Amino acid sequence: FSTRGICDVAHAACWTGRYLGGVAFWYAVTGDTAVREHGQLILDALYRLHHMTGVPGLLARGYVKGHGPSYEERFHEPHQDEWHQGVPPYQDYRWRGDVSVDNYNGAFFGYALYYDLAADAAQRAQIREEVRALATHIVEHGMRIVDVDGEVTEWGRWELEEEHFGKLPPGRIRQTLHVLSLAA
Repeated sequence: FSTRGICDVAHAACWTGRYLGGVAFWYAVTGDTAVREHGQLILDALYRLHHMTGVPGLLARGYVKGHGPSYEERFHEPHQDEWHQGVPPYQDYRWRGDVSVDNYNGAFFGYALYYDLAADAAQRAQIREEVRALATHIVEHGMRIVDVDGEVTEWGRWELEEEHFGKLPPGRIRQTLHVLSLAA
């Protein structure tokens, strides 16, 4: 039993995107239409991660079903308790905020591979719409991710900022804005 909750939703967007990338390779190898149907389920999950926040282009880190404090938010450290109720039609979900560039990079990774290797015409249109919204949010906020509270998220910077430099843990790879330009 873990005091950290029954699941780790902090990296759901990142891992869901990477999973979508794996499904893209699966389809590329097999050409199985059932794989493409599975890919649609993952695209739908990424769609929910975006749209339940109510802010165009803002991803949630992850979500759980429920109203009020979830198990995960009651037992996380105080600095990790940025949780919100989803907006309609996702009002029955709690989503974790303070999303990071890693979550966006994982989503972009999956979208890119799936678009190129597996997506049908409708899925490509969906991916273009989602990537456009996510990239627009970042570009319009000066290469930063701005959360629902109007503040830049803790790990929401693609460009190295001197005042934030000291907050990076030793050995952390710095994300730079040229990475995002590949997605746009």
